[in-house]
Amino acid sequence: MRVMTKNFYILPLLLMTFFITTISLGKAESVTEAKDYALLISNPRHVKGVLKMLDSMRNDKTQLQYRKARVVLYGDAIHMAKKGSEITSLIKESKEHNVTVAVCNQALTRLKVPKSDLLNTVEVVGNAYYEMLRLKTLGYISLDL
Repeated sequence: MRVMTKNFYILPLLLMTFFITTISLGKAESVTEAKDYALLISNPRHVKGVLKMLDSMRNDKTQLQYRKARVVLYGDAIHMAKKGSEITSLIKESKEHNVTVAVCNQALTRLKVPKSDLLNTVEVVGNAYYEMLRLKTLGYISLDL
């Protein structure tokens, strides 16, 4: 009879442990705190992919979330921010979801692209590297492509 009484107390303890573990595992898979992201891009092919990735992050309510994202273009990637580029609508749509696209003024000068050729939603920064350092000091998580 004594063995049965011991088992009677152990079973509820095991069940409680199982439920607490299940609940804590469920919390680990829930939404992480939204963060600010800065992405530095020089390759034109990566611009579209990054904007689509940010859109996927916005739509996925259980994984990585962002509050703000800033995509900084330099080198040949600045051409993707010009009026009439293949991703014009994607850049405009991204702006509505707290994603700003900025281009490096030094790259504009070096590649002889007038600011008037850029989309209205695109910002111009003096230097892409300085902009990334500035964003990092503000706590942005950065990725350089």
